[in-house]
Amino acid sequence: MSARRSIRIGAGAIKKPDLRVGRIIGRESQAQRGAELELVRTAGPKAIAEMLLRLEARGEIVANNDFSADERDFDLDGATDTELDIQDEDLAPVETWEQPGNLIGNAVELGVDTDLTVPCSDGDRFELLVSDGGCRFQNPEWSWNYNPLTQRAENQLGEIAARCRVFQELAEWLSRVRSNFLKSRDFWHLGPSSLEEAERHCSVLQKNLLSMLDTKPPVQEETFSRFINQCELAWPDGSVPVQILFCKEARLAWVARAVVLFVSNFPNISLQERLDRSRDMKKGRGTTFEEFVREANEKAGTSWQEVLKRYEERILKENDCGKENKIH
Repeated sequence: MSARRSIRIGAGAIKKPDLRVGRIIGRESQAQRGAELELVRTAGPKAIAEMLLRLEARGEIVANNDFSADERDFDLDGATDTELDIQDEDLAPVETWEQPGNLIGNAVELGVDTDLTVPCSDGDRFELLVSDGGCRFQNPEWSWNYNPLTQRAENQLGEIAARCRVFQELAEWLSRVRSNFLKSRDFWHLGPSSLEEAERHCSVLQKNLLSMLDTKPPVQEETFSRFINQCELAWPDGSVPVQILFCKEARLAWVARAVVLFVSNFPNISLQERLDRSRDMKKGRGTTFEEFVREANEKAGTSWQEVLKRYEERILKENDCGKENKIH
């Protein structure tokens, strides 16, 4: 009978790694990256500047004047998509400002303290500076002061750069096609600038405006919501959150102005009669006018009855003014 051999595991034997530890560390790392992503996408400039100081203290970034280009191969010129590889749905939800806040009639009123300015009430926000019908974004002093020494730092600086580019593109778009709103602060002038625009894009919705900005590299709608979370339109006499561009009042005005642009193609037909016919509009096919009205309200998520209640008089007035301008 053969002898049995016993094997003792000594103190120095190699043990199998505990995979649970690796999973826990992985989750903690993912959570940390998610928190960092949330900060650079939603915080104000002061909070981001403090974060950059912490990264510098940890040796993950260096100031430009202490940096040699040979020390890294990172590229932050915007040629590639710098978004971190983290699902947005894993992050905390962002509140969307749904209601018009500072209003006087159908226009923005500045200098009024309302609950709707709470997201920016701590004084830490980015600003799109408005003056003489134009708009510009001034990059913070720290914007291009640092270079990354780690991949994590590169990701964070890349997100900050992407956010600044979105602010710049939004300011340029407002200056180019919504100059009248910047001058008057009248929601009417947030409406489409042409019938072609009304048929293609509803600019008072975030996802549609984002496609009109055509950011390079592309930015997702959820990311765009986070980017503008701490940003204001700042006139010399006051400011309001950028989200006012998407509030209910802006959407009602967008539909009303789109209707004026549509009926301008039919100057010989009574607009009042058209409006009267459309008051009790039901689903299904109707006149070409009714179909346009229905589609415009579906795009903006508005009620035609509410649009008429707020803007019927102005629709008629603007239409009459348009006829007079054509005659002259």
